Amino acid sequence: MSSSTQTTAPPESTAIPNPVRAVLELFEGPLAGVAFPDVDADALSGVAARVDARRTELQRALAAVQDARTALEAEQATLLSMAQRAHAYAIVFAGGNTELSAKLADIKLEGRPAAPRKQRGRPRKDQGKDQGKKSQTSLSVADSDAA
Repeated sequence: MSSSTQTTAPPESTAIPNPVRAVLELFEGPLAGVAFPDVDADALSGVAARVDARRTELQRALAAVQDARTALEAEQATLLSMAQRAHAYAIVFAGGNTELSAKLADIKLEGRPAAPRKQRGRPRKDQGKDQGKKSQTSLSVADSDAA
């Protein structure tokens, strides 16, 4: 007549709101023998079972969508990485060809930002002089404070 799984299912595991579940429970209990036009315990439990079946179907579909999205993002990352490598190789290859170099320069590959380039070589002499002056200034201030 009616399914007992409706009353024992935890609220988070069903697509049936609490007030609707309360009505279902009434028709499984005190109103079990009562029938209204197109509404009785069997009709309610039948529709509730279909709602749960659709919820399960939706959960499977959403899981499939998530799996497809994950696979798509992985392939897009692979393609971007490969395109970035191809672009870098093409830049080297086009070394003397200004037309091809210009076309390659116009291509801005989006994606993860590249890591900042490390500064190579020795510091410039200008920077060393500025730093020396700052330390010299702080020493002279310290000397004047001590005196």
